[in-house]
Amino acid sequence: MSHYIGIDPGLSGGIAYLNEEGLAQVWTMPVLTIGTKKEINIKALSSWLKANAYACTMVGVETQHAMPKQGVSSMFKIGKGYGIILGILSALDMPFTEVRAGEWQKVMFTGYPKENTKDLSKKIAQQLYPAVDFKATVRCTNLHDGMTDAILIATYIKQKHA
Repeated sequence: MSHYIGIDPGLSGGIAYLNEEGLAQVWTMPVLTIGTKKEINIKALSSWLKANAYACTMVGVETQHAMPKQGVSSMFKIGKGYGIILGILSALDMPFTEVRAGEWQKVMFTGYPKENTKDLSKKIAQQLYPAVDFKATVRCTNLHDGMTDAILIATYIKQKHA
């Protein structure tokens, strides 16, 4: 049976798992707070990926790059997290592909009117996976866009590699 994982990197990102039988699960990116700063919980992320590596067909990771008007420090944090994710996948010998946001969005957003990409991601993810809870915690009222992006990345990877 084929398994697909989608990763929206970053501290507010998400991880999604899909299989051929329609099982879909999502999680927020595991994060540690050290003093006043947050960073990816490397041990938790690598443990989760290791547990799901055995039958993984493909992992899709959204590429990260510098954006205009972002500071040097924030870009360093984004790059560090992105590198951690790629390093873990490489160390676990998991097949992965890097996917530009525009690439997966072009496919997954086809047929929908243009609107804010985060709002559209939430809408489409709910339509495709109505049984999945896209809220970060039970007390949240808003859907977590890192989780919805991750499930759509996994869906895109599944369509591309099935």
